Amino acid sequence: MQKTTRPTEVNDLVVMSNDGQKIITMSLKVAEVFGKQHYHVIRDIEALDCSEDFRLRNFSRFNYVTIRGETKPMVEMTRDGFTLLATGFTGTTALQFKKQYLAAFNAMEAKLQRRPVQPRLITTQQLLVLALSVIELTQLKAEAKPKVAYYDNYASRTGLFSLTDAAKHVGAKPRKFTTQLRKDKLIYRQDGIDIPFQKYVDKGFFEVSMRNNGGGNYREQTWVTGKGVVYLADRYGKSRQQVESKKQPTTAGVKPKLRLIKTSA
Repeated sequence: MQKTTRPTEVNDLVVMSNDGQKIITMSLKVAEVFGKQHYHVIRDIEALDCSEDFRLRNFSRFNYVTIRGETKPMVEMTRDGFTLLATGFTGTTALQFKKQYLAAFNAMEAKLQRRPVQPRLITTQQLLVLALSVIELTQLKAEAKPKVAYYDNYASRTGLFSLTDAAKHVGAKPRKFTTQLRKDKLIYRQDGIDIPFQKYVDKGFFEVSMRNNGGGNYREQTWVTGKGVVYLADRYGKSRQQVESKKQPTTAGVKPKLRLIKTSA
């Protein structure tokens, strides 16, 4: 069992999420602080009795690579997520660490509230550059109007698409589509689940969350973002016009078939 170590700084316990919207902690840090095996913490998170909506809002699962080159799961969690998880940690020492964690969350929240908003000054030269950029942007927007319309329909959506739905939007058969994604190393198969490679998650093409399969069982679910649909359509040869008109019947009453064509990323 891991040796329990007390952190010297409470601020080491929590950090800001990459998007700067949440204060979070990591399952690895929780395991370290509470003296638990990391896979036990992951197991406890998966066994939590909470709604799927709560789980999606307060837990995010990622993969990380160990110093041995092994891919392992890791979970980041919000204050509410940690609070629910920590209810299962008992004992005097555990209670002390809970208080320390909550103090860290409080300290980070107070720090953010005290952070002053600095007025941004702009020079004449910067104003000129900005004006020229606006002119150039206006010209580019006029030239790329079809692309903007397509991108607005997909990449600006806040919703997510399953791999099956993404295949339909791209115009491919779902099974052939996922096979091609694995072949091109966009996703890989793990424990019967298609998981995206991290570099494509970092590019904003995929997201991974926990899904309730019923009976209190949770498994990873891969989603394609609106931006990902745009990327996949471009990569595999589906034109924007074809995607936009996918719901329109052809003159012969037959839907056009897509042949997957591998291109460079």
